[in-house]
Amino acid sequence: MKECGDAIKELLDAMRLVNVPSAVEHYVGKLHKLTDDADPKVRIHVEGEIYAARKRVGSLPKQEEGSPDLVQVAGAHYKDVPPEMQHWNVVIAHNLGYFEGQITKYVMRWRKKNGIQDLHKARHFLDKLIESESGR
Repeated sequence: MKECGDAIKELLDAMRLVNVPSAVEHYVGKLHKLTDDADPKVRIHVEGEIYAARKRVGSLPKQEEGSPDLVQVAGAHYKDVPPEMQHWNVVIAHNLGYFEGQITKYVMRWRKKNGIQDLHKARHFLDKLIESESGR
């Protein structure tokens, strides 16, 4: 597994150096093959790096018009977050339950939205999750 991790790291390092969309896509293909069966955290990290590389060279793929990933109803705290790192996509990728989803939502956004208040909200949901799981 370490060899796979080293290969992923080398490909990411190489992809960061190229400035041509076709070269980025060359590395994207190789990275997707290597990460097909990887841990979800590794896949999310790699997808974030791919997004950054595509954005840098101006080759972000067009998403379906009207995709919820392209719209934020209020505020700007998700404005610069790549779609694969948006909270609801993380919840789906990790199959999180309601309380886990609420906890991670507040922890992921606290710096850009409501500060310490969001951390208190996360702790409130964590306390309820602990209470709920303790009663089983």
